[in-house]
Amino acid sequence: MTQRDLTPRAREFLRKLQQGSNVAEPRNYPAAGGYVTLARATLDNAVALCSTNRCDDFRVFSALYSVRHGLELWLKSLILDVEIDRVLRALPRDPTFGHVNEIVRRDRGDPREQRSAERGLVYSLCHFRNLARGLAYPESRERDIDAEFCDDAISLIRAQQIEPRYKFACVWAVPLAGHDLAPLWARARGRFDDMAFNVHLHNQECIGAELLDEAQVASACELFGALDPSGDAFRYPSSLSGDLHRIDNVSLEALGRFASLLDNTVLAYGGAIDDAYQFSTLGSPLPHLR
Repeated sequence: MTQRDLTPRAREFLRKLQQGSNVAEPRNYPAAGGYVTLARATLDNAVALCSTNRCDDFRVFSALYSVRHGLELWLKSLILDVEIDRVLRALPRDPTFGHVNEIVRRDRGDPREQRSAERGLVYSLCHFRNLARGLAYPESRERDIDAEFCDDAISLIRAQQIEPRYKFACVWAVPLAGHDLAPLWARARGRFDDMAFNVHLHNQECIGAELLDEAQVASACELFGALDPSGDAFRYPSSLSGDLHRIDNVSLEALGRFASLLDNTVLAYGGAIDDAYQFSTLGSPLPHLR
């Protein structure tokens, strides 16, 4: 659906919502590069929800959901960074769309997820191609988005091996389906461990905050994953299937404290990863670990 498909009354209401200051542009969401920022915004909401004592029995739903959602987004950001590196490293061996598509499909067993990932891959490659050829937003996201242009996009990537990695990473919009935290943590844990020393140094030099350790992150994934495996139970008094919550009570003070520590951790990992990729290129995409 586009804005042209809205009813006149809906379009008029949207027009009112577009007047004022502090304007946000959801269409400009920077693909995989925005996961960390979105995770931090979600955790910031959780901290705010836990910081007052009004309507505790009702605020808890949004607070739990925000913490869980922030955790999920952060894990996905770690996984997607590794996937981007794997794709860029594979191009010299077999620079074809079919080969890249197979790499992306390999980690997505469900046929629907594979089809969705293929659409995201086509969009990402074509968007990169359009930007490399000088098209600006929004035309860069709309012109020639089709599989027939993907091999040309790959050729452009191979011809720009010394260009910064972020030029490709910022358009990577291949979705990572699924909400179950257990398998997401299993896939993200390697990057979490690999970056741990860089994160420690970055935190000492730039932040100076208390962070969660691996055991605490694993515990959170196990708890929230067990209580809300599909990511829908915490949003309402019951899940979409009608099941009631499997948790008796939660201290909003303790939940807010955890949300704050998780936010610190996401910030530290995001900064350390940005630093590690600072000199990475399309031809040499791996992060530089200290």
